[in-house]
Amino acid sequence: MDGEVINSLKGKIGQLIARCEKLEKENARFSEKISALEATNAKQTDIIKRLKEQTERQQLIEAFGNMPDRTEAKRRVSALIREIDRCIDLLND
Repeated sequence: MDGEVINSLKGKIGQLIARCEKLEKENARFSEKISALEATNAKQTDIIKRLKEQTERQQLIEAFGNMPDRTEAKRRVSALIREIDRCIDLLND
């Protein structure tokens, strides 16, 4: 009877070891996948940042690109600042 119990325990321990090894391999695979996804995410975040900067530059070029001199650009910027200040005042009221 003791032999049967010991053999049963050995079998169960063997199964647990096999399952543990399988889970460790799966965990390693998931860790690698997470690392790859994090790297991809970082690259895409950088691309998004650069595209936003390009968009902002393009908007500035479109807003001020057709102005022949700096005086007109300064006047337009001043007008935009005054408009922003009015909006802020309205929000503060």
